[in-house]
Amino acid sequence: MGTQIAYETQHPIVVPDRLNRPHRLVAQTRDAFQSRQPDRTGILWARGAPLSVSVSPKQLPRALRIVDSLLKACEERGFPAVVGREQDSCAKIKVHGEELEFSIREHSKRTDHVLNRQEEKERRLGRGWGIPHYDYTPSGILTFTIDEYGNGRRCRWSDQNKRLLESRLNEIIVALVRISVTVLKPRRIEAERHHQVWIEEEERRRIYRAKTEALTENLKRWQEVQRLRAFIDAVEAAAKRRWQAPPGATPIAEWLRWARDVADASDPLDDYLSQLAREEPNREHP
Repeated sequence: MGTQIAYETQHPIVVPDRLNRPHRLVAQTRDAFQSRQPDRTGILWARGAPLSVSVSPKQLPRALRIVDSLLKACEERGFPAVVGREQDSCAKIKVHGEELEFSIREHSKRTDHVLNRQEEKERRLGRGWGIPHYDYTPSGILTFTIDEYGNGRRCRWSDQNKRLLESRLNEIIVALVRISVTVLKPRRIEAERHHQVWIEEEERRRIYRAKTEALTENLKRWQEVQRLRAFIDAVEAAAKRRWQAPPGATPIAEWLRWARDVADASDPLDDYLSQLAREEPNREHP
């Protein structure tokens, strides 16, 4: 941070009186305002413009020159402006791998509406529902905002009586660096850590569910095999009672051998034991 502050002190940003060879995002924003009219507060809004600018027509050239100077200075310092692929997404400044949203605004002043003669007449006739309560006029004061919280609050710079926004662009760059390094990067690292913990916990839950399902499925198969073997034993016992001797070399004896082979082939224990032996040790369920 000290290095950045020293650099900004030695390289003051100068905003020119005219917009010369504007940054591409500034040019696109200027073009987006061409067909726009101010709203009832006197402020222009350009939906779909790449830069978040909302000012009066009078302040628009000045606001564009300020943003143009800032973006060019940021790019000279290796901090490019980037625009997401989402519809109507606004540009951000990428500082040390972190992307920061920003905007420049002009607020309007509100005053009580003073009725003219026609409005007084409409009010007396009970038809004054469309008469506004307030009038709005642009303040002429520009405010630049970094839309991330630093030290628990958003960072804003506004025109002051003896110091206009144009003279504070180096301060803004220092704040961009400070927020990216001390706020956004630690926040991203912490979010990535939480995400990795979630992934690991989800994997443990998945393994536990898979082991539980395998246990339940093998239990069902083993119970079916036990029922099958009990049935085979019952058939053998019934044959002995009927013929008073073991079946011997008879179709019944052949069936008993075949049935027991079927039961042995269906028994899941050997395969299940092999599966358990292959699993990694020290796996804990959640």
